[in-house]
Amino acid sequence: MIEVRYETRVICPAELDRPAPARPSLPPEAVVQANPAGAAWMAAELAYGSALAALFSDAQAACPKAGP
Repeated sequence: MIEVRYETRVICPAELDRPAPARPSLPPEAVVQANPAGAAWMAAELAYGSALAALFSDAQAACPKAGP
């Protein structure tokens, strides 16, 4: 008799076990100025960072929880 058994295990990278760093806050005394091109770049850079954070958050949620 031959028995064939398939097993699928989800293994996540160790980097996804670490909590995300806290987002920096804007101090009340900060002055942020930019010309239109600089402001557009900054908005795109912030959107890019937010998209990456969302991808990592989704990946963390899909990982199996360690435990007994």
